[in-house]
Amino acid sequence: MTRPQTGLYLDEAGCRRRLGDLTARVMGQADCVVLTAPMHVTYLTGLHFNPVSNSAYALAVLVVDDQARTTLFADNHLLRRQPEPHADTLVPVRYYTGQDTFRDRRQAVIETFVSWFRHQLAGCRLAVDLDYTPAAMLRRLQPADVLDVGPVLREMRRAKAPDELRLIQASARAIEAALAWVANSVRPGMTELDVYAGVQRTCQEVLGTPVVVYGDFLSGSRLHESRSGPPTIRRIGRGELLLVDFSVICGGYRADLTNTFCVGGEPSAEQQQWLTLCREAMAAGERMLRPGVSGSAVAEAVNRVLMEADSRYELPHHAGHGLGLEHPEAPVLGRCSEDVLVEGDVVTLEPGVYVPGVGGLRIEHNYRITRDGFERLSQHHIGLTIP
Repeated sequence: MTRPQTGLYLDEAGCRRRLGDLTARVMGQADCVVLTAPMHVTYLTGLHFNPVSNSAYALAVLVVDDQARTTLFADNHLLRRQPEPHADTLVPVRYYTGQDTFRDRRQAVIETFVSWFRHQLAGCRLAVDLDYTPAAMLRRLQPADVLDVGPVLREMRRAKAPDELRLIQASARAIEAALAWVANSVRPGMTELDVYAGVQRTCQEVLGTPVVVYGDFLSGSRLHESRSGPPTIRRIGRGELLLVDFSVICGGYRADLTNTFCVGGEPSAEQQQWLTLCREAMAAGERMLRPGVSGSAVAEAVNRVLMEADSRYELPHHAGHGLGLEHPEAPVLGRCSEDVLVEGDVVTLEPGVYVPGVGGLRIEHNYRITRDGFERLSQHHIGLTIP
């Protein structure tokens, strides 16, 4: 099967390295790993659960043996229109051909897998992600011994490999282009939904494929009343602030960038003060970004800058969070977080100022934690006016 030119898929070499790491951590406690969580199947095989398709909620079952050999069960609709996943043995399950009787999609995969498992691996010690494995599957397997491998995989996913970074950076480039479109194209009288439509169109043009764009598109009083939320039919007034904070999914991965714009007018002195303060808070957070620092310490550094300026500016949400196959994912940069930064983490910093009855704004960059500090992954302009 030919790989699409967009290249929004994980590399085989990266998948193989991750499989080797998983077996080194798990085997000895278990004889094989059985995974069904879409993010873990993607992480280890590159299989894409395309959110812009009827396969967004499909089920696949991945089996990894003690030699890191893989067997992947997936239905025929999930497998079509994408490259073959990086699996040693691929077992396509006939779900629906367009002509025959409709089968329950998930049950078809479970039945095929269970039949194979009983003949091939009956009696082996299983490792599964208990948070995601269907109960219907476990009841039919009736394993005597089960190891929960979910925490192991979530820990592994913290340190992003080069092929994962490639997808996160592809997302970031699309978002940056869309933010530039906002700066140059949004005018008073447009609705928040108009802004979203332009952002969606720009991201698809950059990536060359339909994509999911999600996040916060708020203007005017919504910035301090809600702080987050999807776009509405609200029309943006002249001189009002517009907060645009969104992600675009690329091969399962995503970046997460934010800027706040003053639409069709000059920002007030107070709004400029808020922006300057957020930049200072972001810089304080950046000085904390290195392995071994706690997420709570980063959040405290960001919040301290805001609070020293005005007690009303206490940050009502996290100062940042991890990114990858989920949003958010570890580490959380919050005042109550127990997470600690590790090399390879991809995180955000997103300070904001919100004054009830007055207004608010937020900014955001993305970073990769390196051995000695950080690398900033996002390059978009942060400012209330067009650069």
